[in-house]
Amino acid sequence: DPLLLHLRGPRRPRHVRSNLGLRGQHRVHNSIKGEIRNGMTSPMAYLLANVIVQVPMMLLMALCISVPFFAIGGFPWEGFVYAFLLYAANMWVWESMGQFFALGANPIMGMLNYANIWFAATLFCGLVFRGVDVIWPIRLLYYILPFKYLFGGISWAIYKDAEYSGAEACTAGIDGIDCAGRDFYCPNDVTGGLQCWGRTGLEVLRSGSYLYEVVSPTDYYFFYLLMLLAQAFVYKALQFVMLYTKSMANQRAKPPQLERANNSKPEARKTP
Repeated sequence: DPLLLHLRGPRRPRHVRSNLGLRGQHRVHNSIKGEIRNGMTSPMAYLLANVIVQVPMMLLMALCISVPFFAIGGFPWEGFVYAFLLYAANMWVWESMGQFFALGANPIMGMLNYANIWFAATLFCGLVFRGVDVIWPIRLLYYILPFKYLFGGISWAIYKDAEYSGAEACTAGIDGIDCAGRDFYCPNDVTGGLQCWGRTGLEVLRSGSYLYEVVSPTDYYFFYLLMLLAQAFVYKALQFVMLYTKSMANQRAKPPQLERANNSKPEARKTP
């Protein structure tokens, strides 16, 4: 199923890589905090330099994921750029989150927190159950975790221009065909419409929306992309606050300089 292929494919490599690198990032942050205390750099300068290096790497990794994904899945290449940008934004969210957790006192706890959020994002993404079926305040996880926006945007991007064979136009009451409330039907379908999803990508998305809440034929792409970028900026801001707080909290106060009195040094005695 191409729909399940794109919904289940590109999640685990980012999770494994960031979680394994979190301990190394913890050591880097300890070194950076020492440099900040010694006046060699500042938290803002470090974060800006980090973003300048990080964003191109996210784009490169997204390219390495998107090309084989579209080639193997057979998706229309018209949606490649859309999916490519969503993959890069999603990976930047998780990379920024991992750096934030690496600032904790214990890197093992940071790895556990990162893994817990990754599993929660997989659970609250509109695939396992609908967000409206979750009670508040737990439902908030459905709206603030990134996989909802990744899957919703990519499903629209890769299906919006697709066309499929095996389905035909259907008008209710003509030739005794049961359209089942839809404007298409599959002549060779023996499952009662369970395997008949539509002629076009938008019809497939409309059929898939009955099973998966995250799938929708409506264009929310730029909203999803902005939500992912906003989450990355939030984690960067939290990283700045924690880095600044930890660096300044351990900074030792310099003792005040003693004013030298004119008679601070004893005069040498003159020998007769």
